[in-house]
Amino acid sequence: MTYTDAGSGTAKRRTRRRKTSIPPEEQSEIANRVVKFYNDEIINRKNEREARLQRYAKYRMWRSETDWPWPGASNTAIPDMAQSSMRVQDTLVNAVMSQNPPVISNAGSKADEEKQDTIDRLIQAQVFTGMGLGEGERLIGEMAESFVNDPACTIFIPWVREKRKTASIEIYDPIPDELDPADYFFGIVRKKYPGARRYDPSAAGWVIDVTLADDTNKRCCFYTDEDDQVEMVIEADAVVFDGPRPFVKDYDDVIFPARSANLQMPGPSNPNGATFVILRDFPTLSELRKLQASGFYDLVDEAKIDEIAAKASSTAAESESAQQKDTLAGTQSEVAKPKDTDHARFTRLVCFDVYDGEDKIFWVIKETRTLLKARLLIDMYPANPPRRPLVGESFVPVGGRYSGWSLLEIMESMHDTMKVIVDQSINAHDLSIASPMFYRPAGGMNPEVLRVEPYSMFPLQNPQQDINVPQFGNPQAMGASLNMISILGTWQEKLTMVSDINYGQIAPGSSSALRTIGGMSIVQGQNEARPERILRRFFTILTGVWGQIHQLNQSFLPKGKQFRIAGVVAPGDDPYVKIQNPEEIAGEYSFTFDANVLNTSKASLQAALESLMRTYINPLMMQMGIMTPSGAYRLARDYGRAYGQNVDQYIKPPTPADAVPRITAEEAIYSIVVHNQVPSGAPLEAGGAQEHLQKLVGFMNSDNFGHLTSQQVELFRAYLSQTQKRVAQEAQAQALQAQAAQFQQQRMQGRPGAPAQNAPQVPSQPPQISGPNEMMNETLPSAGGGANPNGAANP
Repeated sequence: MTYTDAGSGTAKRRTRRRKTSIPPEEQSEIANRVVKFYNDEIINRKNEREARLQRYAKYRMWRSETDWPWPGASNTAIPDMAQSSMRVQDTLVNAVMSQNPPVISNAGSKADEEKQDTIDRLIQAQVFTGMGLGEGERLIGEMAESFVNDPACTIFIPWVREKRKTASIEIYDPIPDELDPADYFFGIVRKKYPGARRYDPSAAGWVIDVTLADDTNKRCCFYTDEDDQVEMVIEADAVVFDGPRPFVKDYDDVIFPARSANLQMPGPSNPNGATFVILRDFPTLSELRKLQASGFYDLVDEAKIDEIAAKASSTAAESESAQQKDTLAGTQSEVAKPKDTDHARFTRLVCFDVYDGEDKIFWVIKETRTLLKARLLIDMYPANPPRRPLVGESFVPVGGRYSGWSLLEIMESMHDTMKVIVDQSINAHDLSIASPMFYRPAGGMNPEVLRVEPYSMFPLQNPQQDINVPQFGNPQAMGASLNMISILGTWQEKLTMVSDINYGQIAPGSSSALRTIGGMSIVQGQNEARPERILRRFFTILTGVWGQIHQLNQSFLPKGKQFRIAGVVAPGDDPYVKIQNPEEIAGEYSFTFDANVLNTSKASLQAALESLMRTYINPLMMQMGIMTPSGAYRLARDYGRAYGQNVDQYIKPPTPADAVPRITAEEAIYSIVVHNQVPSGAPLEAGGAQEHLQKLVGFMNSDNFGHLTSQQVELFRAYLSQTQKRVAQEAQAQALQAQAAQFQQQRMQGRPGAPAQNAPQVPSQPPQISGPNEMMNETLPSAGGGANPNGAANP
């Protein structure tokens, strides 16, 4: 149906695209601008890049050939940088993996609080399971390595939607003789896809293109096998990835002005921001063709891609770090050369720039200075306020600079000194063991190299005068070298805060201080100041990544997104979560963390939980109501998980309500009104289910209750009935506790040696005559004793 304007007779426009076309002369100008920024900063950072590569070689303990002071002299690989770096990396990764979730969301408004749990579970699933098995933990490891070893760790967080062709095969009976093949195939397709919007047969009916109701396209190709059975091959474009994908960028692949304090846009609130940031990578020609064909690169056509392909060559030399790693690792340079034209790589520059007063993104091929795509920043990465999808932090910050100190840079100078001393000591030992010799030419000794072996004899006329073997080496100097190495190692420990105690060893002179738990806590506490700050800087990167992922989810999360909760699922929780609409996670949130140095060590975490259990779980805390059964259950559960055990097979919650999350009455009403579902949770109010019920009844008696639909009213009634049952259960539990307390009091009053007290009277019965532990006189009326079996009074 075509709609027209009243009185005009013209059809209304049904589409309106954003203006993305840029004049060719401006495209060339932008491409040259980006390449100039890149070349200038590459030249400015030449010395810095070379120094970083040398530090990395020392970290990997790569050694080059040495010819000083003689060929084959000592060239020892000192492992101090490697062991300290890996120790810190392991500490950071353990701190992240021990938290579930490692980062939590905090709503900016009261109305959005009930969404926090869904947001936390969604982002945790996207990071740790959404990218593939083990990729989440690998990502955290790459972040830790870059944070510790590089001047700055930079994370790029785009939304990636990738499609790949897939195929499935179905077998059908042979084509009946009475049917035309095209009719037979068409019947199969109609039965397979009864609700399709369109069927497009081609190739005499042996290929049928199908368009489904959701605009999904499938191609059904028919073949016959040796037994004349029909094979239907269904080809379709499947989405293999659709979500946020954080990438840890190599430090050399992030180009920015040297005097930038961060990578965000400069402005009044961020005066030292980066005017531009360039991300460098090396795509293949095949990837460029695919992105152009999909329409992502909309400023080039297929002919332009062919021009780029004409200059196909390997750009392995463009990445200095990759080239240096290949050389030092002994990898042949021929490995980087393309085996096929489609495998040839180019240098792609993704530039975040402030251009014409607007924040824009440009995609440029450096070799041909070709602009592939140009977009506004807010079009690609919607956010309020706008920000670049880049998060980064340095190991030890330097004021006014994005690049800071890495752990390797901190250790490098002392590492070099230690290596010189060790090499000199080994060379001195070589001289003392195989020192040079002198002989008298007039003697009977021939000028040749003699191998000294046991029981070897050499004919000499006068050995004491014909040959002289001087003694090289200074024992005192050797002792001084060993002492110097020990002193340098102590300096390194003080500078890096990585000492013997971090490796589970007792440092020299500290054995007495580590004999008690209190002494160990004091020593560990003295070693927590700098690691705590370093841990907080690392988690600042995580909070930035979580925040950027949340911004992307609000704009690009597919409707009906279903995922499984990552990590351990609490008893009673549904491991599968479904988000019908991105509005369910919409809102302004800040992201924080609860990590500390205790999370970096399982032993420290276990000791901390054990101390909490001794402090909190005691009769005083129970009687005062500070420690509840549900709190004791959660504490015991965390204690078991600290040991890496599945505690659900050993303990269970005191009540089923303790296994579900706590919610308020307002959150329950919000779940019914907004999400049209029965709330799942236990009352969070201080007054328990009774106060929760009072709030629900108050809402039911208010005017707002009339805005509910009939379906929501039924949901509200169902939840109200559940709450009333909880009120009855709580009342019953309180009655049982009161009876138990009364019974305990009676037992305490009736123990031997206790003063006799009258038992509590029952209002409907006469008071008891005898006291506790007293026998009634059998002669009394109604005693029922042996002397008065009928209970009658004696005359």
